[in-house]
Amino acid sequence: MARDRPGAWFRRLMDARGADYAMIDLEVGGVTEWMRLASLASTYGIEVANHGCTEIAAHLVAAVGNGRTVEYIPWAEPLFVEVPTVRDGQIVLSDRLGPGLELDEAALARYTIG
Repeated sequence: MARDRPGAWFRRLMDARGADYAMIDLEVGGVTEWMRLASLASTYGIEVANHGCTEIAAHLVAAVGNGRTVEYIPWAEPLFVEVPTVRDGQIVLSDRLGPGLELDEAALARYTIG
């Protein structure tokens, strides 16, 4: 059986009107695929949220017109020198270039295996 190209399942879901909201995971193919799926959802009038990786995905949700909400999972916070703050239930994004994140080298060393 031929393997579907990334996102083909998502189009089938949209065609079937099988979701009121779409929660997209960065693991589907990284930032580029996430943005592509968000754009596809937009053509169906579907709002999107992220699944996991709050520190990166908050920027993606903010960058699309159909971004609805950010799944806030602070498990990766120890890996960064500074993370976006949450104020009044809203994630406050950095005004620095890119995602505005800096990895904490000491934390990475603590969590490195091998």
